[in-house]
Amino acid sequence: MQKTKIGETTVTYFAAQNTGVKKTTENGNIKYSIPSVLSFRPNEVIFSKGVSSFERTVLLTDDASFKYPKAQALMQSFGKPERIIRGSKVYGYNVSNFIYPNTGLAFIAEEESGNVFEVQTFVPLSLDQYITSYGQDIQEVPANAGGAL
Repeated sequence: MQKTKIGETTVTYFAAQNTGVKKTTENGNIKYSIPSVLSFRPNEVIFSKGVSSFERTVLLTDDASFKYPKAQALMQSFGKPERIIRGSKVYGYNVSNFIYPNTGLAFIAEEESGNVFEVQTFVPLSLDQYITSYGQDIQEVPANAGGAL
């Protein structure tokens, strides 16, 4: 995953290189779901008008030697996110969503360790468009939340 060039990779090229479950969405996009270590949260690539528009890569792994990228390193590279939203339906209350909609990047990282659990790349858009189109996992919680959702 994360080999897709957003806005460039065609659905035909992707299908020839990858396996996964293909689905046509309500709005006519083509979505490929590729298994990840989380059976309920697959990796995903969405194609709009035959060209890649979104990719989600789950980084969680059973490989103990895997070195997770750190949120701090990504923020050094990309600067301050336009928005940080705490909470996730999949990963819980102790993660934050770091969203760079104008850059076409979002990632979900654990607060304590800074480990990045998921990376999303997409065609740049507004914050509201990102939340509506790709932010279904966001479950905003107060900064002082201490229990599981």
